[in-house]
Amino acid sequence: MFALTSRWHAQRITSLSNLRLCIRICRRGYAQQRVARTPQSAPQQSTSKPSPTSQVKNRSLDTNAAQRVFQQKKAVSENQGVEALLPAMLAMRGTDLWAQKFPLLDLRIPRSYKDLTKTPNGAIGIPVSLWRTISENSRNRWQNILSMFRMATEFSFPGRITKRRFSPQLFMTQSTKPTAWIAPVRGELLKVYKEMNQAIASGDEKTLKRITSYEFQTHALSLVRKKLKTTASDRTFVWKLHEEIQPCRIVSLRAVPGHFGNSEPAIGNRLVIQLLARFEMLQSLEMQNKHGQRILPNGKLATAADPPPEPRRVLEYLVFENKMWYADGWIVRDQVYEGVQGNYREVD
Repeated sequence: MFALTSRWHAQRITSLSNLRLCIRICRRGYAQQRVARTPQSAPQQSTSKPSPTSQVKNRSLDTNAAQRVFQQKKAVSENQGVEALLPAMLAMRGTDLWAQKFPLLDLRIPRSYKDLTKTPNGAIGIPVSLWRTISENSRNRWQNILSMFRMATEFSFPGRITKRRFSPQLFMTQSTKPTAWIAPVRGELLKVYKEMNQAIASGDEKTLKRITSYEFQTHALSLVRKKLKTTASDRTFVWKLHEEIQPCRIVSLRAVPGHFGNSEPAIGNRLVIQLLARFEMLQSLEMQNKHGQRILPNGKLATAADPPPEPRRVLEYLVFENKMWYADGWIVRDQVYEGVQGNYREVD
């Protein structure tokens, strides 16, 4: 009996404990829900609520004010941008956009089939070199033909009327005949070549700046200034051309559009023409004093018994450029050497 009574009391106490625990959990959950629903800082609300019409009216006023502020800020920013651009625009006033440096095109020295036996890999390298020679020479030949056609279309050959564009003359880029379309161009190139060498020898920087450009001009001027520093002021050099071993010949030609203005150029056309010319000459260089008397390498005056300086064979490949919308003519832009890969842009 005592055991039953004790068990009944124990069950009653356990039930009451569970009930109290459930009540406590419910109270805690209800309190958390109230805290979650209550804002942290509730704004003070007036007892008199405004009418819906006044609410809409105030909202529209706020929107209009915000738009005005936005427009004012936008106008200020635009004015600041214009003021910042104005000095740059003034600095660029009178700048010719089409006078900028044009990329060097893929002018190539044609490969010789005689050099196939000089490959380092012997018989194994001959097929590879043969394929490379054929592909590069063919590409250069077709680019020459296309450039000749563009020049004929724009009447870019001085003294030549090229109404018949599809002519056998298109295949005569490397011709040295006086009747070829390219013959007047070759004459102008030879004239510029002579002027350049005479200017380098005599130290004529004004002429060099007129007929050369870019890195080649920098190189030529450095040669002149170095020569002036190491040579007495009363002495000068004289360059002489004795003979053309082979006539001046154009081995690679590129003509592409370079002027993209809305209106046609005032003179000439829109083409930029770059070409690679081969010069093989017998040249000599001698030193003279201010009286025109020849001076020997040892510094003494030459006599009638002293032989003149021996001419030397010089082979050069020079890059010429002509922007046809200018009247400047041909200028020397660069020099290319056999067996040296050039840094140029491929023409599609």
